[in-house]
Amino acid sequence: MKVLIIYAGMLMKSGGMQHICCEMANAFVAKGYETAIACGGGDLTSSFFPLDKRIKIYSLIADHPVNDMDKAVVGRKISAGDKIIREFIRTFSKRRFHEWNEKCKCRVVKPYLKKILHDFNPDVIVGYNADAVYYTVAAMDDIVPIIGTNHSELSRSFEEMGGPEIAALNRCAALQVLLPSQKDILEKHCPQVPCVVIPNVVSESKKISSLEQRTVLFVGRLTKAAKRPHLAVQAFEKAAVHHPEWKLEIWGDGHGAEHYVDEMKKDIASHHMEDRIFFKGTTTDIQSVYGKASILLCPSQHEGWGLAVTEAMSAGLPVVAFKSCAGVNELVEDGCSGFLTDDDISSMAGALEKLMESDDLRKEMGMNARHSMEKFSEEKVWSSWIHLIDKVVESSSNQRKA
Repeated sequence: MKVLIIYAGMLMKSGGMQHICCEMANAFVAKGYETAIACGGGDLTSSFFPLDKRIKIYSLIADHPVNDMDKAVVGRKISAGDKIIREFIRTFSKRRFHEWNEKCKCRVVKPYLKKILHDFNPDVIVGYNADAVYYTVAAMDDIVPIIGTNHSELSRSFEEMGGPEIAALNRCAALQVLLPSQKDILEKHCPQVPCVVIPNVVSESKKISSLEQRTVLFVGRLTKAAKRPHLAVQAFEKAAVHHPEWKLEIWGDGHGAEHYVDEMKKDIASHHMEDRIFFKGTTTDIQSVYGKASILLCPSQHEGWGLAVTEAMSAGLPVVAFKSCAGVNELVEDGCSGFLTDDDISSMAGALEKLMESDDLRKEMGMNARHSMEKFSEEKVWSSWIHLIDKVVESSSNQRKA
């Protein structure tokens, strides 16, 4: 069995999508599948997360790898003329802007993807999000079954998604989502395509926190619109006034967000918190980070799946997040494994302070959090994936014979 995973991002970066993509490829190889990843460029000889050497890596945008992390992404290969048209369209329609942008990226990717499909000749394709499925459908000559996956917040995605992407999703042999609420949304737009809920793997943490350290964490990309670490800073500043022994560590990639990080640092300085709030960058050993902390703050506006949330919970950390955050509010049980608060700084700070004040509460919620992650074990998740792949390939083979 030959499985091709198509992901338009770069494996060099440290995001959740890259992590999940590498985990999936490693699991497929371990199950005996010949596996390849077609990604959006970058240094094809390395990835941020561990990747089995048996996995083949292809670039969607060049015959040779491009090592500049700013210039390797698919969107930067769009022609100057198409970019001018794109920016004009942006002024009057967000959906049309997105549709044109994806159409332009598809033109960039198509010739390389056609070659990849010919060279690797997969039995099944796993497309990461609607854009990868769209590019695949456009590039395919032969009928190869596609499993479309979702790793974003679907209600927002469909508000922007263009007709060609939705049409491509409807040509999939199956669709996979991470959470039950996402299945309900997807079935409204793709009612004829079988849809299954398969969550992400949450590996059992090898480093369980004692929850005695006075450390709060934020873990995620330093993006203002989605992850919103500035809200973690503000909530900590408010909660920590009467708890001078506590500190906040911010872990994540700030590449391209230097101005935003500078804004946060100015805010931190104005509250005289420079010796209590720290920007730590990225790490290849995030488990050790969780093992030395006691609380995770997740101020995200939305998530496809709160990867940092589940990682922290596996290490026994209670979580404080906003109850409106899709992709998190189905993972954290309010009052049991953490707190889901109203969408304001005071509410988040109040919940954070409750956990700061009580060792017993932290440990009770942390234990509940760790046990709640057991249902996302590697054995359960990868068994579901193997069953889905085998079923899709068998069905496709039967259709061809018929």
